[in-house]
Amino acid sequence: MDGKDNQMSSFTEAICYVFDDSGVARALESGCLQSDVSTVLCSKLEELRRLIHEVPENVNPNEIIEHPKMEKIRPLAAELLDPFSAEF
Repeated sequence: MDGKDNQMSSFTEAICYVFDDSGVARALESGCLQSDVSTVLCSKLEELRRLIHEVPENVNPNEIIEHPKMEKIRPLAAELLDPFSAEF
């Protein structure tokens, strides 16, 4: 994250933060999330990961923002964040 304004510096950094730094990718790959978290949550995380992989990372940020898959990524990501938002 960019320390000045608390924003991600790139789409790739955001993906790494959500899936790699948090351990979600490792948990999904090992199947351990399914025993600790609901199957619905696991399937939504898998869907988010699948959609994200369909967006090119090495293009202009505006192309990422306007990419057609982002229309599905935004609401799915927001849905996954809702339970956490209620806590803070």
